[in-house]
Amino acid sequence: MRIQERVWIDYTNYKLERSIREIIPSRIEFANSEWHPDSQWLLTAYDVGKGADREFALRDIHKWSSIKP
Repeated sequence: MRIQERVWIDYTNYKLERSIREIIPSRIEFANSEWHPDSQWLLTAYDVGKGADREFALRDIHKWSSIKP
């Protein structure tokens, strides 16, 4: 059984919009993607608010918390 821990991140997206996102992390890898064309550390996670898997650039995460803000 896989435990799905929720995490809240203070994140700035590619539009330079900063917000708190509730996520369930699943993978971290050094890669690039459509939204992150430069190779870098990317976190793949389920974004609870968006209802979908998303990629987050680790360099754009300002703060992590396991406690809901």
